[in-house]
Amino acid sequence: MQKYAVYTDPYHGVLRLDLYQFDGSPMNPMYIAYSPPLMLPTQTLNPTTTATGAAATTGASKRSVGEEELVLPLNKDAKHIKRDTDSKPIDATWIWWTGIAMTVFGGAAYLL
Repeated sequence: MQKYAVYTDPYHGVLRLDLYQFDGSPMNPMYIAYSPPLMLPTQTLNPTTTATGAAATTGASKRSVGEEELVLPLNKDAKHIKRDTDSKPIDATWIWWTGIAMTVFGGAAYLL
């Protein structure tokens, strides 16, 4: 980097970082969104029961699920994902006959 500039952007009102390459051409500006930074994820993405790496696992145990219990996904409490397991699914035959009836009535209305 040849030079950099840190200042408050007059349009957005947030801190802005301008970087310039070795030849002086500007790169895309970077803005700070959170202060202090909000970095995700805050926990291990692939939690394991052992603290050691590949030395403690064998070829057969890498793919087996029976010995370990399955862990819940990290986004199990996400508000944007709806998990309604109490509702029953829609019967496909009802949708089929509704589509047939709409086709018949639409064809009759077109001919009139």
